[in-house]
Amino acid sequence: MRVSYRSLRTSIIRNAAVTNTPVLGEFELTGRCNLKCKMCYVVDQTATDLPTDTWKKLFKQATDAGLLYALLTGGELFLRKDFSELYNYLYDLGVRITLFSNGIHIKDEIIETLKKRPPEQITITVYGASDATYETVTSDPRGFTKLNISIEKLKNANINFILRTIPLKPIYDDLENIIAFVEKQNTQLYYTQYIGPTRDGAFSHKAMRLEPKDLIKFSKTLEEAFGFESRKTFSTSTKQATCAALKSAYFINYKGMMQPCAMAYKPTKSILEDTFINTFKSLSKTYQQIEKYDGCYSCDLKSDCIQCYARRLLEKEVNHCPPYLKQLAIYKRQVKS
Repeated sequence: MRVSYRSLRTSIIRNAAVTNTPVLGEFELTGRCNLKCKMCYVVDQTATDLPTDTWKKLFKQATDAGLLYALLTGGELFLRKDFSELYNYLYDLGVRITLFSNGIHIKDEIIETLKKRPPEQITITVYGASDATYETVTSDPRGFTKLNISIEKLKNANINFILRTIPLKPIYDDLENIIAFVEKQNTQLYYTQYIGPTRDGAFSHKAMRLEPKDLIKFSKTLEEAFGFESRKTFSTSTKQATCAALKSAYFINYKGMMQPCAMAYKPTKSILEDTFINTFKSLSKTYQQIEKYDGCYSCDLKSDCIQCYARRLLEKEVNHCPPYLKQLAIYKRQVKS
């Protein structure tokens, strides 16, 4: 029986979770960004990045501990002047790399770097199908125009990329045009299923978050356009039963703090104060004691709920059932029945 690469990758990550081997790392190289999205988890536009040598040291320790797959993100990772140096170093350690970018401005030198050492893929977030929608969501009045230029560069260089989007009202209102745009690129459109408060608890974008019923419609529209696979996201956290956070996966933010995933901002510990593996093992032990909420196991809606520790944390309901997630599960169940 032939096994797809994606299935093999998933199997490796799940099996590594059993032995608590950190094979999947997400690295937030910078907190700086060229957009000003209210819903972004990274809110420090004046962030001071860790030095190049520090990231190289972390990459080497992570690889020695078992790192096979890395996701590099930000902020906007391509803002780092030393991106190519860091990318090449990690690539040459034998790590398979995925990049998260807003795709707004990918310089020619970045394209040349990626042509020589191709990433597994670049995941680009689409915030609309017009400059007007981009300005509403990201504050960039020419964002969509810039995105198109970057996509053409990637296509001409034969660099693998996919597109994803997020469930916000301005994007939902522009969804038909977004689908048409993505189909024109001859690719799939993936999406994240959840938007919550930022890591510091800010929720100035609350009015832009879709209500549970509209989120179901958002998901259904994309699934009908691109198939069931469009439901899959590329994050560490999915359902709690299969989440790899601090089992075989981890997230290191731009300050050098290890945490379970991009959304779960605690428990956290500086990776600079101890060895990599000691930090991972220590946090893993702490996380296993707090990640579960027993109320979920007896809930009739659990098979339709996207609850996890990170989402409960952001909803300020770590040891309770978040009303937003419960309502979403109820609507999902109704659609199925």
